Amino acid sequence: MCATKASNPITTSVMAPDPARFNQVGQLLATTLHDVNESISQGLAKRLLHYAEERLDASGFRAAVTGWEVEVYTIDGNDVPSERSYCVRWKNAKGGYIEVVGILTNNGWPCVDHGFYMSEE
Repeated sequence: MCATKASNPITTSVMAPDPARFNQVGQLLATTLHDVNESISQGLAKRLLHYAEERLDASGFRAAVTGWEVEVYTIDGNDVPSERSYCVRWKNAKGGYIEVVGILTNNGWPCVDHGFYMSEE
């Protein structure tokens, strides 16, 4: 059961961390992310969405995200696509979100993840 119809593209983003910066005593400063000029293919995005929906359904949370906006993203933009971890985020109208994080792929197919995360923007 896929929440997004085949005719509607899934919103995707690929981000990468900025180069490491250090202060005067050598301590690592906070890392920020920037968008890279790349996107996640719609085929992979659909497979990731389906995998994440199955994970939510198996844990009893699927109904909680019905009708929410969906985004598939990665913050591993410096890595090759086969080595990236991906996240699927469902966001509600008030800015709260639930996501399946750290989804790893094997030959383009989602196979394992790091669990769920819930917060607000």
